[in-house]
Amino acid sequence: MVEKYLGRIYELSDGERLDLLNTMWLMKRTDDRLLEVIGPLVKNDNISALKLYAKMLSAGRGVEKDVAEAGRFADLSLQKGAAADFDACSILMASGVPEMQAKAFEIASRKYDAGSSDRYGMLVAQAYIDGTGVGKDRRKGLSIMKGIADKPGSRYKAAYKAAKAGKS
Repeated sequence: MVEKYLGRIYELSDGERLDLLNTMWLMKRTDDRLLEVIGPLVKNDNISALKLYAKMLSAGRGVEKDVAEAGRFADLSLQKGAAADFDACSILMASGVPEMQAKAFEIASRKYDAGSSDRYGMLVAQAYIDGTGVGKDRRKGLSIMKGIADKPGSRYKAAYKAAKAGKS
């Protein structure tokens, strides 16, 4: 399916191009045309393109890996009105830039406190354990992790055990 549309990528609308690029991302496919197409969209501050480019930079897929630059593009997408989702929080947290890490912690904390996914809680817990974006408080981080890991059917039991053993 992707090949069919790649041949006509320059005939597609911006929205269709972004749909194709996101599909390629999910399929873990890269193509030189991906960068040719996403470049102008990023320069025009297209929110979806900024988010995708941040993920590309963060993963080093199709471009050289650069977590600080990924954080910059994730932050820019948020400033332009993108939803503060888990990908953006993760990229900001991994950026190594204290201001971005603090922003990620604030977003993740707010979402977790509001009852969003436990993924946000794990991000908050790990931030406390590592002192990333917030003051280091290992006990608090482990307490949050334990609460998440102890839920029935939690997929975070192993992560909690590793953190408790000091391997996270």
